[in-house]
Amino acid sequence: MEQAECNRQSAGGGCPAEAVVPPKLPFGEGGRCEGGLVVIFVYVLQSEVDPEAYYTGLSNDPPRRLTEHNRGESVHTNKSRPWRLVVSVGFADPAQAASFERYLKSGSGRAFAKRHF
Repeated sequence: MEQAECNRQSAGGGCPAEAVVPPKLPFGEGGRCEGGLVVIFVYVLQSEVDPEAYYTGLSNDPPRRLTEHNRGESVHTNKSRPWRLVVSVGFADPAQAASFERYLKSGSGRAFAKRHF
């Protein structure tokens, strides 16, 4: 369910208004409504042509972002296309998602990702 649908839900179901992510986020307009929670995803991509190349990002829709990366719509990933989705982790708190993304981009976070993903 998209955010706009979550915002229109009555008090009887869907996402409560207070759970909807504010629209001014650096990675898009809110997240997907999953069982009453708004979800922002941290995702990790791996290049199929260079298996040592990874990309970490934030999105409310990782499959759509994967398609955009594979179309060459991101200057950061267009040289290592095609990409495959390794993992996506959902967060209800956008600040927590951004913090986890920053961690995965750090040296210890990259080591963590290599071990666990």
